[in-house]
Amino acid sequence: VATRLLGFELDRLEDIDVLRLIQPDDRDTATALITEIQFGARESAELRLHHADGTFRWFDVNGTDLTSDPNIRGLVLNLREVSDRKAAEEMRALSEARFKALVQNSTDLVVVFDPSGSISYASPTVEGATGLSESDILTTTIENLFPEADADWKAVLSGSSTDQMAGSALFEIKYRNVAGEVRTIETLVSDLRDEPAVHGFVLNARDVTERRGMEQRLHYQATHDELTGMFNRVQVLAELDGMLGRNSGSTTVAALLIGLDDFKEVNESLGHTVGDHLLREAGSRITELLDYGDVAARVGGDEFAVVLECSRGENQ
Repeated sequence: VATRLLGFELDRLEDIDVLRLIQPDDRDTATALITEIQFGARESAELRLHHADGTFRWFDVNGTDLTSDPNIRGLVLNLREVSDRKAAEEMRALSEARFKALVQNSTDLVVVFDPSGSISYASPTVEGATGLSESDILTTTIENLFPEADADWKAVLSGSSTDQMAGSALFEIKYRNVAGEVRTIETLVSDLRDEPAVHGFVLNARDVTERRGMEQRLHYQATHDELTGMFNRVQVLAELDGMLGRNSGSTTVAALLIGLDDFKEVNESLGHTVGDHLLREAGSRITELLDYGDVAARVGGDEFAVVLECSRGENQ
């Protein structure tokens, strides 16, 4: 067996010092193991032994002191090769270290929780976002981690909110961070309950507050007049189209076009600052006269449009 495990011929093994077979970094461990065995302890240790091909192989070594046995008069060591297991453990440790490095240096929030909502892992970014310590996070639930979120956590925990093919659910939630700011995060929850290494749900989230804010500002700029803050031509036409689509025929949708007479003379005689103030004041007064559901817009230099969803005749 020794020949098969270490590759040396049996007659050559008899001439080899056992300690020289042990990898130098493991010799102190081997010496301590032998001492323990001599004192009657049944200890074991994992050591690297030199193979005939020049490599070192991992062995689980334990022994018994039989020096009092006249047939033995020495220590009996039992060796079991564990090189494959050690290689697997090293690969797993490397993988875990790589994963930890990626997660700890990521700006994304990563949370692992079980079907009851209990959290088993949270990335360091979660601590920074919520202001909670790691111990506090690990003793709370996913619902309480984001208490102001409008997510349907019951559906998430039951797995009914996840795409049956992809095994994940994508949604946005809002929460209040440690500074008291309301933030928006885009959240992906993956159902990994069948994965032996996870046995739960994995939440990956990234902060999209600035992106959503930019999108809202761009949308506002595309649909509103910069000077008056009223709808622009594009948006008032969209509103008119919506009203016509909703109209059942029992009421009349009306559109009015309003122009300011001699506005050019105001600009030329009093200046554009006064002209701009006049446009804002006109837009404000028109808006104040609207009923619920009606809309007004600035559609040109000195022109305004008003759309009435339920007009009551020309005298309105």
